[in-house]
Amino acid sequence: MKAFKNIIKIPSLLALLTLASCFNAADYGNADKIINSMANSIEKQNPTVASVHPKNIKEEDVLIDVRTEEEINISMITGAITKAQFESNIDSYKDKHLIVYCTVGTRATQYAKELKEKNFDASNLYGGVLAWAQAQKSFEKNGEKTNKVHVSSKAFDLLPKGYEGVYP
Repeated sequence: MKAFKNIIKIPSLLALLTLASCFNAADYGNADKIINSMANSIEKQNPTVASVHPKNIKEEDVLIDVRTEEEINISMITGAITKAQFESNIDSYKDKHLIVYCTVGTRATQYAKELKEKNFDASNLYGGVLAWAQAQKSFEKNGEKTNKVHVSSKAFDLLPKGYEGVYP
């Protein structure tokens, strides 16, 4: 009987995952709540890394994009640098406040932890590029303003009106 219950669970789980991949939370008006929930979860799991909300970014802060090359090729936060650019000139950032970002914050928080261990003043961008877009902040590609933002799937297209989610 127990084996039968497990056999039933697997197809149910697969069906649920298939449905979730078709779901677009932005269509239901909950995008900001979902992003905040994910960001809060990341904060709770990583209490040693501070998060900075997009509205609290200062002009002198250095934004570091730790997303993949594929993601970066779609767009970056205006004025940000890549992880490679940062690391190629790392010593020049010793006295700067570094704000690391990715799509939501998981990868960024891990890199911010590494930087903190090397005595950098590093934080995570609360909610990543999704929260940045929710705050109506700008993105660029090759120095030109763009409304396109890489998201991992339709389910993660939590971008507000005026932004275009790009995913594989």
